[in-house]
Parts: sequence; C-alpha cells; structure tokens
Amino acid sequence: MPDKISVPTRSILAAIVLWAVEEVSEKTSGSGIIIPNEVALSSMIVVLKRQHGLDTQDVSIRADIGEHARELSEKIGVPLGGWISDDLCSFLGHFELFGLAFRERESGKFEVHPKAIELCNEILEKDSEKGHAEDIRALREALRTYKAIVRR
Repeated sequence: MPDKISVPTRSILAAIVLWAVEEVSEKTSGSGIIIPNEVALSSMIVVLKRQHGLDTQDVSIRADIGEHARELSEKIGVPLGGWISDDLCSFLGHFELFGLAFRERESGKFEVHPKAIELCNEILEKDSEKGHAEDIRALREALRTYKAIVRR
C-alpha cells in the first residue's frame, strides 16, 4: 500500500458510498439499500486521512457540531467525531436530484438505489483507467480494514 493515497475527489466519494453499501448498510424491502447520513460518511474520510494517508487536499471537510456519526462510530469501533464534507453532500444530493437516492426524514440516512451503486462503480473504473488504479485499490483496501470490524 502506498504511503499516501491520492485519487480524484469523486473516487473518494464513490468508494465511501460503495463501502457503506457493502458493509454498514441496512437492506430495505424494496430495491434500495439504507446507508448512514453524510456526517457519518464524511467522518470516514477523516479516518482514512489520519490512518491511511488519504490525500484530502481537494475534499471540503469541516467540523460539524452534531453527533450524527455516533452510530457508525460504534459499528466500526473508531471514534469519528463530527465532520461533514460539502463535496459528499453534493455527491449524494445529485443522486437525490435524479431519484437514485432518498433521504429518510427522521434518521437522515439515505436509501440508495442500484443505479447509484452502478454509477459509483463506473466512477472508480474510469478513474482507474486514467492512471489512478493503484491508489484506488489502496483506498478500497483501506476501507476493507473497517469491513472486518463491522462484521464482528
């Protein structure tokens, strides 16, 4: 694994969403999958930066006073604090705009539909073809270290 993981912002966001879909999601009775809210997912970007050398220079991350990340923090066993990425909010917002994701009113979680998942995979594929394959693999591998924790 490289000392520093440097991938396009959209690849970071797509990888985070795919990780959430694969490991910390809740299945719905319909075709969607429920993933944590953007505060919890944004906090994973901070964890990846601190623990795996993810280059977040082009990703907007700011402190968030709320405790929305607590649930995900408990699942993965890593204190997340309160962080939010405006880029991630926009990324998920585009899925909402086109009917590929819906926010649950009470929890703020997202229901992501299969087409959104497909688009995230396409983003990673295209950026891999543009010379970021090794770093994208390293990013996915770093995220997988949290899969083992979630599955316990």
